[in-house]
Amino acid sequence: MTVQITLEEHKATIRTMPVAACLVDREFQYLSASDRYADLFGTSVDHLIGRSLVGIVPESVLSRFQSDFEAFDNGLETVTDELVIDGQMFLATIHPVRSDSGATIATFVTLTDISPFKRRIADLSGKYEKLQSFNTRLQELAETDPLTGLANRRGMERFICTEMRRCRREESPLSVALIDIDYFKHFNDRFGHLAGDCALHQVGEVIQQSIRRPGDCVARYGGEEFIVILPDTDLAGAQHVCATIQRAISARAITYESRPCENLTVSIGISGTFRIARDLDLTVFREALLRAADLALYDAKGAGRNSIRIWQKQVGAPFIPDAEPLLR
Repeated sequence: MTVQITLEEHKATIRTMPVAACLVDREFQYLSASDRYADLFGTSVDHLIGRSLVGIVPESVLSRFQSDFEAFDNGLETVTDELVIDGQMFLATIHPVRSDSGATIATFVTLTDISPFKRRIADLSGKYEKLQSFNTRLQELAETDPLTGLANRRGMERFICTEMRRCRREESPLSVALIDIDYFKHFNDRFGHLAGDCALHQVGEVIQQSIRRPGDCVARYGGEEFIVILPDTDLAGAQHVCATIQRAISARAITYESRPCENLTVSIGISGTFRIARDLDLTVFREALLRAADLALYDAKGAGRNSIRIWQKQVGAPFIPDAEPLLR
């Protein structure tokens, strides 16, 4: 008697609900429904009562009803799911109707139209993706040298910081090479600044083409200087890479507006470390590494240019704070 009253109460309540709702038994027959629910399927409540869900709701919904009954039999009290009905998205909230013994005898279902919400989410997701793409492009522009298309100093600093952390974690070597075009002021004075810009672009292109590994970084360091960052590379390996770059630049016939200019040469300073101790301040280390490469480049210039020098601590050499213990 209690079960019958409970079902009747559910039936009466659902008939007057202002939302799409229904009551379904274990044989998948409608016990009750609201006008809003019947409207979804283009029929009336009286037409639904006593009829099976088969042929009215999609097959995928029927299989879900079966799994819902099984979940309620195992003690679950609420199931939510998203359903598509006639192209609209609904959030289905399903509760069990139980007998005195606790057995699930029916399910009480309410459907909330979430199509506008889903469309809004899709619209916002699309805008977010466009914003992400725009921000990514902005970062690329902010870290790219417009003349050469290489990374600029900002991009280089982000790259070297990432690689220093990785090299410290993996206890792997890291080398840096500073490359300076020899007598570039003379080149500019003779051929003009437009020719100089063209030469910078071509030199950067040659350096990039000489770097074989995708994990290496080539950047314009400033003026006529370039920098090459070589992770997982010791000083001997860095020297080999720089010799390749030097030969390629010397062999490149720099032209401007199809007119030959002159063969350019470069001087290169190299510094590096076999490993980075875990307790080191990476900012201090980066400055020491770059300063050491700069001193090696200065030494290469002093040796007559078109040469490669590796930084070494020498008697009488300028002091670099913490460089000697760091660069080993």
